[in-house]
Parts: sequence; C-alpha cells; structure tokens
Amino acid sequence: MSNIQVTHDSSVNNARSESNIVVNPNNPKQIVAGSKKFKDIHNYDFILATEYSTDGGLSWHDSAAFTLSGFTLLTDPALAWDDVGNVYLVGLSGNNPPTFDTVGIVIYRSTDGGQTWSAPKPIHNSAGDDKQWAAGDANPASPFHGRVYAVWDDGSDMRFARTTDHGATWVGTGAGATPAGTVLVNDSFSPEINVAANGDIYIVWIAGNEIKMIVSTDGGDSFSPATSPATGVTTLDAGLPAPHGWPVFPGGTFRVLTIPSASVFGSTIAVAWADFREGVSRIYCAVSTDGGASWPTGLSGKEQSSRVVYAGRSA
Repeated sequence: MSNIQVTHDSSVNNARSESNIVVNPNNPKQIVAGSKKFKDIHNYDFILATEYSTDGGLSWHDSAAFTLSGFTLLTDPALAWDDVGNVYLVGLSGNNPPTFDTVGIVIYRSTDGGQTWSAPKPIHNSAGDDKQWAAGDANPASPFHGRVYAVWDDGSDMRFARTTDHGATWVGTGAGATPAGTVLVNDSFSPEINVAANGDIYIVWIAGNEIKMIVSTDGGDSFSPATSPATGVTTLDAGLPAPHGWPVFPGGTFRVLTIPSASVFGSTIAVAWADFREGVSRIYCAVSTDGGASWPTGLSGKEQSSRVVYAGRSA
C-alpha cells in the first residue's frame, strides 16, 4: 500500500504538528486523525483540526471546524472511541496572542465518525493543565465497556476524569458524581493511559529518573501503584543541552523529551521510552507479563535499538 497524505495545505502558516490517530476498534474502516493546525506560525497561534476516513484510511476528508467558546486556541489533541461509535477529542484550551494563557481541559464528541463535533464541554480549568491523554473501553466483553478516560498534568499533579454515560457527564474517581479532575499522584509528567481487554486501566508517566505506573481494576473507581517499569533512566532533558529553554539534539532546534509510551495486550504490558544513559538517545523498553506486578526486563529496562533516536508522544 502506498503512503497516503491525509492533510493538504499550501500555506506554511497552516503547518501541522502533534498528530494523533485512532481506529474504531468495532469498525476498523472508521479512522479519525487530529493535529495542531497553525493559523499564524510566527506568532504561535493555532487551533486543532481533524480528518476522518470511512474506508480504512484509503481516502481522507476534512472535518468541520471546532467551535470555540471562552477561548481562542486548542492544542495537544487526544482521541478515543467508545463502544457505540462515538469518538472523543480531549483538548487543551487557551488564549493567544498576545501571550499563551491556558484555560483548561475541554471535551468534544462526534457521533458521526469525526465528520462534525459537538460544542466543547469544559471539565477542568487550571493554568497548569497540560499533556492530556485519553483512552476508551470499547470491548463488549469488558464489564466497563463504553467508558472513556482522560488523564493530564496540572503542574506535577496528575488529574483524572471519565465518562460512564457516553459523554453526557464527566466525573473523577470514587463513587457517585465526584468532580472531574481527581488528583491521582503528585509527581507526574506527561501521563499516558491504556485500557486492557478486561477493562483494567494502566497509566504510566515519568517522575525524575523513574517510570511509574498505577492500575485500576474497577473502571476508574480507584487506582493502586504497580511495580515501576524502570528506574535509573537518563532523560533527554537531563542529558542534552537546552539553548532555547528546552532540550535539543546537537544541531537541532526542536524539543525532544523522554515521554514513556505503553501498550497492553491481555496481561502483557510493554513500555518504551527515549533514554540518554549512553550519551546518545536510544530506545529502551520494559515488558511485564503479569499486569505490571514484575518486569523481567530488569530495573532499568532493555535497549531496543541503536538507530532510533526518539519515540513516544508529542512533546
């Protein structure tokens, strides 16, 4: 199959970044892709935009524009499907120019495969909100199928929200209508959330030189710590120069960060990250076959490649 270009624009002002793509697990012909779309790249002014496919990615179409309410920009797209064909976009809202001022986390829902989007639903407002991620439980065999989960940073606090009614309301952990944005841990950077086929929820993040994990087996009612996938990590920001205020590779100008990414298959969990312990960026991984109880790859993980320089989510 040849490569297929998803977005088309002749203006460099409309450059794209921070792309995310999700396939409907119950209808693989439905795919939605999202990315940051600049309106004025020189003044760091941007919005989010999505595209959708109904034929498994062979052709793509621009979605309708997102409605903005109380903010002028969106960034950091995170997409997830539920069990009845709704797709959700978790976005970070803010205002810019003249300065970038974060408003908070908003949710959009599409009931037609990403062709159009609902009005935004704000679920948390804080100037520290950032680095959100989302995952849905679309497995009919899961006792929690239909739930969609979101996790994000608020400073170093990791916050969590979920919907149990297909996006009508968003709540936190615990029983009843708890407020969205429950704090789960206090040492988080860029958490990622994954859902196993049985409904178990796994969240990984980087905390200093350690990759950590928490697990929920009750649909997000509560979380418990798991054994850390790796310790002794040398993050890219610890090993690289930061001439512009963020770490860059020699000769580069774009941000590179150590952000762990995970995947779950049954009780097997694989976590990968960029590590600078050898003086160059290499990809390391840790694998557990018992739901995160133990990691036979060792305390500091296992090198995967000497040729790959970066993997994981957008910085």
